[in-house]
Amino acid sequence: NCDLTGNLRAIDKSIQVHQDVRVYDSRLEDGRELVYEPGDRRGVWLQVTSGRVLLNDRPLEKGDGASIEEERTIRLGSRGGAEFLLFDLA
Repeated sequence: NCDLTGNLRAIDKSIQVHQDVRVYDSRLEDGRELVYEPGDRRGVWLQVTSGRVLLNDRPLEKGDGASIEEERTIRLGSRGGAEFLLFDLA
């Protein structure tokens, strides 16, 4: 699942961030997939904090980051489990 950690309005126990951003932290179990759909005119930054993530079938490892723009659907998978932060940015 993907938990909201921070955003502009501090809703759902998230911290308030004074930017137009939503910050999610997530843990993926081995073999699981998460689909994220950013809104129009939004970009995404993905930061892998542990394990291995498949970002639209491209492998990323702990410490890797990726900028994603102009994608309607982002598919995140894991082999062996992973944790990451996803920043949805204006």
